Amino acid sequence: MINKLIPYCLLFTVLFTLTYCTPEKTRIKTDVDQLYAVQYNDKHKDSLAKSINSEVKVALELSNTHHNRKIIDSTLQKLRWTYDSINFKNLSNKAIKYATDKDDKYILASTYNNLGMYYHDLYQLDSTYYYYLKTENVYKSLKDTLKLGETRFYQARLLFEMGLFAESESSVSQSLSLLYNFPNTPIHYEANQLMALCLMERKEYSEAERYLKKALDLMLKDINKNKVLDQKRATMAIIMLYGNLSELSYLQKKYPEAHNYALQGQKYITKNTHPMLVSFLKNNLAKSNFRLTKERKYIQEVIDGYKSDSVLKNNFRMHYASIDIAELYLSENQIKKANEWAKKSYNNAVIHNVIPYQITALEFLLLNDSYEMQPQVKQLIQLRQIVTAEDNQARNRFARIAYETEVIEQENDQLKDIIFIISIGGVTLVFLLIIGIYRFKLKTKSKELRLVRAQKKANDNINELIIERNLIALDVKKKERNRIAKDLHDSVVNTIFTIRFNLQLLDSTNNKNKELLIEELQKLEQNTRQLSHDLIDNELFNENKFSQLVEDLTSMQINAWKTTFKVKHDPTINFDLINAETKVNIFYILREAIQNVNKYSHAKNCIITFSGRTNGMQLTIEDNGIGFDNSHNNSNGIGLSNIKERAQQINAIVTINSYINQGTTISLFIPYPVNTRTF
Repeated sequence: MINKLIPYCLLFTVLFTLTYCTPEKTRIKTDVDQLYAVQYNDKHKDSLAKSINSEVKVALELSNTHHNRKIIDSTLQKLRWTYDSINFKNLSNKAIKYATDKDDKYILASTYNNLGMYYHDLYQLDSTYYYYLKTENVYKSLKDTLKLGETRFYQARLLFEMGLFAESESSVSQSLSLLYNFPNTPIHYEANQLMALCLMERKEYSEAERYLKKALDLMLKDINKNKVLDQKRATMAIIMLYGNLSELSYLQKKYPEAHNYALQGQKYITKNTHPMLVSFLKNNLAKSNFRLTKERKYIQEVIDGYKSDSVLKNNFRMHYASIDIAELYLSENQIKKANEWAKKSYNNAVIHNVIPYQITALEFLLLNDSYEMQPQVKQLIQLRQIVTAEDNQARNRFARIAYETEVIEQENDQLKDIIFIISIGGVTLVFLLIIGIYRFKLKTKSKELRLVRAQKKANDNINELIIERNLIALDVKKKERNRIAKDLHDSVVNTIFTIRFNLQLLDSTNNKNKELLIEELQKLEQNTRQLSHDLIDNELFNENKFSQLVEDLTSMQINAWKTTFKVKHDPTINFDLINAETKVNIFYILREAIQNVNKYSHAKNCIITFSGRTNGMQLTIEDNGIGFDNSHNNSNGIGLSNIKERAQQINAIVTINSYINQGTTISLFIPYPVNTRTF
């Protein structure tokens, strides 16, 4: 047996190794337009909407087929950068319908992602996060690790813009962990930068610098090779990176270093560089120059940058620029102007409902304005900042440690893979040995199970024979009683009647003795007639009560769906009023109904109820099985026909109700006899 299994084992080893070592594949490339999405002004959006108007009309009118998907999807990619919400939503709904009908989850995820980007550009952040979560859930179902890692990054970026730095750090850690095995994706560039920005918010500047320089190393390796990004996108990425390095140096009060990083970033600026990037570097350069020279003209340059950000409606940059301006004026001891810019930051945060930015602006105002109990408020703010910093540091460090630990573990796993492949042969042989032992035990167990089943079947047959024997004995006893009763009635009773009648006609001088004899014969005649009636209407079995016989019948029922049978008796029922013939037919009807439950019902429960009525007895057999279509009488089987025939024989009224998936109910009303039978 082992020799036969060896070829299969080798095949299993090869397939397992290939599966284990093959990297994941994805059908959709990284969307660099989304990754390096920059905000445009209203004029640009309106111009774009007009330029693609005819293309949009064509896409909306096209049939929703696989052949037309490329046109529809490309149009949707352009529409997401406009204010044309009606056409964007209509085309998105069209894409969702196609993806749902065809069960194409990649198109569904892409459409949800486009919706998230659209609302992100409008700064409707709740809707943005909602659609990013829907995108993530689709990629989870596809088990696409790359796209899942990218989606987690976009969520982290959104959370950062909302001021939720702790949550952002956690999400970006998860993104980096998921993307570890995909080194050639530009998400690595931005995810490392975002991690650094989160650390900068917590003033962990050395750790932040490590992540920024890691991103810089990755970019410099690809800046001229363009394996990961084209030249345009690579230029945008490195400008932003130098801007962040400049910002980090500025926060550490390394102003010459901040100045140099800003200058290095400006080397990559061209006439086509987006105004937001230009403004970002210009602001950092101006701030650094002001700290180095104290010339106020540099404050105005930062203000000009703020105005540029406000035209683009970039709330994120507007907040940081206004706080920077407030701090620059504060350094000049111009408290009034400093507070004016802090109020601008606060009002902007209120409009966009970004609470962390509101807190930052309010703290600036409370620390630098004059009012009663100012020292106490300053102390309170400082304590809150310390507690918040410690809380964030303890909470977020775990996420970053988890990511860095996972990176080390993944590197170790790669080394373990080699050992795993070498040892797979030995494990396979052990596996085959275990299978052999298991199969041997399984065969032995199967033999035992077959014996148990055979014994159970034999017991069931014996129970059936016992029931059949009781029923046969019932019929024999009933016929014998009827025969004896008939003989008593036809022979003995009639003979006594004849003798009595003749005695009445007989002349006799002793009338007293004659009347006495006739009276005794009348008593004998009545007793004999009563005896014959008692034989006919005797209880079904003296040794087996009718109710007990029903209990015995139900207790021995076993079927494939393990139906539970339960019998309910109304104590007010007088079974003495029901003759033996009726009881026999009731028993057969009940047995037929139970057989139908066992064969067809798939029921979990079957309840048999005997209920007393004023002029009779009600029998109900109710199950909660699959039921059947009771609207066509021709579909009723022989079992139901037998039930109806037996009910007719005992003048009972039978009702059968059944509905698909709602069970079946058989109701039988058995009337009590009006008068006692006579012969």
